[in-house]
Amino acid sequence: LSASLGLGSTRSQRRTFSCNLAYLFFRAFSSEVSLGTSPPTSSNLGSWATCRQMRFMLEGVSGHGVRLGRLLLPGSQGCGQGVETPASLLYTRVGVVPHLTNDVLQSVPGRPPAVMVTLPTVYETPGAEVLERYQQGIHSFFNLQDHFLYLSVQDPHAPPPNGYNQEKSTSVWTNGGRHKVTVKDHLRLVEAFRPSVFECLCDSVPATGNKLKRIRKSVDRTLKFLDETLAARASSEVLQRCGLLGAIEGSEVLEERRRSASETAKRPVDGFVLEGFDLQPGCESQREVIQTITQLLPEEKLRVIHGVCKPGTYQREKLLLTSAIVGLHGSINNLICRSSGCYC
Repeated sequence: LSASLGLGSTRSQRRTFSCNLAYLFFRAFSSEVSLGTSPPTSSNLGSWATCRQMRFMLEGVSGHGVRLGRLLLPGSQGCGQGVETPASLLYTRVGVVPHLTNDVLQSVPGRPPAVMVTLPTVYETPGAEVLERYQQGIHSFFNLQDHFLYLSVQDPHAPPPNGYNQEKSTSVWTNGGRHKVTVKDHLRLVEAFRPSVFECLCDSVPATGNKLKRIRKSVDRTLKFLDETLAARASSEVLQRCGLLGAIEGSEVLEERRRSASETAKRPVDGFVLEGFDLQPGCESQREVIQTITQLLPEEKLRVIHGVCKPGTYQREKLLLTSAIVGLHGSINNLICRSSGCYC
């Protein structure tokens, strides 16, 4: 196991431990055969290089009930042979894994091929204007050509304060303060960044503590943002080459969750993000909501959830539950462990 994790005798080798841990856990629970494989490289594009748009292929179900699939991407966006799911999303800030230099990351065997880039950490720097002049997208800009890059609307490590979203915009908080991001602003950045897949602009609310009126407004706004995004995407070849994920809102109200899931599933999206969940100990009601709403989502499309792998919550039951219903899991475990001074 130590050899599979890349755990060595030097401090720099030991630092790579946590960014392997979540990915290998998911692959170990989802398969009876292997702990995982190294991510495919741009020199090994294979037959999927001709794929023009993102596709998700459900390949089967393991003995634990885990959905086994493969995410296929256009050959120009890295990971030409696809990303095996379930998989952990490697958390980054401004395209860099916290506390890991890029050369150390590249030396990690079996590292997660899927990388999470969050809008608050890139909205100001580098921002849309810099990438528009660069004209090669964030894969090249961040030197992550061999990785799948997912652009989320919010940062799971720094959830935004509640109550600042508006009818035509979502508030994104950066080091420079609050930014009111409209659909037009968001799509300008996506066109400049050219991620493998991006989350539609959404009006997210916390998992608990919201009034019904606010929750309904969250669902309505998110669906309106999705319709505006789809309309703009239809006339943009760049956006069509990026996968689009619709956000499932509704907080703890099952009826609104169902409405959000069923309405989003009617739209031509490539997958779904289950927003507003906090899968910590004692959250059985949230797990029941997840199991209910995923029954309304098409089996053949990708599902993503944020922030399920925090330190102290690596419960086998949780891994099996989320792996059985979701394809990509956002993890901020590596950042929390490093920031608290933990080194394996």
